[in-house]
Formats: sequence, C-alpha cells, structure tokens
Amino acid sequence: MMVWLIYICAIVVFREGTQISVTAIEDKLPNAWRFTLNIAQKVVCIVFFLMVGYLGIKIMPFASFQKSPNMQIPMKYMYMLFPIASWLIVLQLIANLIRDFGRDHD
Repeated sequence: MMVWLIYICAIVVFREGTQISVTAIEDKLPNAWRFTLNIAQKVVCIVFFLMVGYLGIKIMPFASFQKSPNMQIPMKYMYMLFPIASWLIVLQLIANLIRDFGRDHD
C-alpha cells in the first residue's frame, strides 16, 4: 500500500512540477536552452513511464496467482498500480508540455 501512496503522490508532484531537481547546469543556460532542456526532460520521462506502464501490464499475468502474505489480497491489484499510475503521470507530463508550449519563452 505504501508503494500505491508513493505513486499517487508522484502523480500530484508531476502535475504541480514540484519534483526535486538539480538545476546547476540549467541555471547557467540562456532561456531558449532552458526551454529546450525542459522539453527534453519531459519527453525522456514520458518514454520512461510509458515503458514502466507497458512492463507493468506484461508482469500482471504472473502476479495473478499470488496473494499478499499479510492481507491475502491478490497481487495483481498491487501490480495494477504500475500501468495506471505511469499512464496518469504521462498524461500530466503531456499536459505540462502543452502548457509549456503555450507560454512565452524569452
């Protein structure tokens, strides 16, 4: 359940754009390059989370026979988290990309 909570929080973090990041290089770049770097970062994240979602679907049939040791919940419900949360994060990132392209980039 803790993993579910972490992924739900990650969806909110990606929506708000408040994830932790190191901006030492980004701060030294001109605005045009910052915009390009920002777009590249989001595209890489989109590809990563699409892969996590796809692999989450691929692993679910193997988990359908397992139950969690303590709560006796089928593990397929636990593994269902990966495609659902990953695709929600992808939707948030796409919305952020659309929002970024709508802004002024001096």
